[in-house]
Amino acid sequence: MRGVGNRHLQTMLPRLIRRKLRFTPHWQRLELPDGDFVDLAWSEDSAPGAP
Repeated sequence: MRGVGNRHLQTMLPRLIRRKLRFTPHWQRLELPDGDFVDLAWSEDSAPGAP
């Protein structure tokens, strides 16, 4: 099987046919000691009492 021949189209095609998310992400930001941060997107809320 052969992919799309045009390199520019190969770059753009996934953005054009991207599937919509089937969930609403729950965002969490971790602040790091050096002033940077990490953003996390969870697919579901954590269970009550979970670590």
